[in-house]
Amino acid sequence: MNAPLRRQVETPASARVGVLADPRGPDADAFRAKLGSAAKEAQWFAPRDADDLAREVDSGALQDLYFKDLRSLLDGVLEGVYNLRRWRAQGVRIEFLQPPESAADERRAAALDAILSGLSEAAREWHQVRRRRRATAGVLLGIVAVLAAAAVTLIPLAMR
Repeated sequence: MNAPLRRQVETPASARVGVLADPRGPDADAFRAKLGSAAKEAQWFAPRDADDLAREVDSGALQDLYFKDLRSLLDGVLEGVYNLRRWRAQGVRIEFLQPPESAADERRAAALDAILSGLSEAAREWHQVRRRRRATAGVLLGIVAVLAAAAVTLIPLAMR
């Protein structure tokens, strides 16, 4: 069974660590204190660069991730940027500066892990359906545009 998303783990300095926070922001010192010696090796990503963080994790470059709170993780999940199922399969550890209150014990942490994974999968599927619908709408609008252009061109010719 994969480990829960929230665990208290001392991160060695040699581990590949990613932090989703501004290194000069208000929470930077708290993150540095939590990371300890690993803070020097950590890669910092501004919240607007969540897709860069996801690419680094998907490539295997990052193994430990730190988020300010559950909401900062869920923002990426719901936008379809983070694939928590893949991250679990890769053994990525996720930590929070402000852990969710529901993750007070291991059973709750495991339940939260399962919920987040399911939510990640649902968001990914929703985004796929949305992309398919947009593609279908684009094709239909293209056909309507071609028919309208043909009508505009052919109607005056037929009236001569």
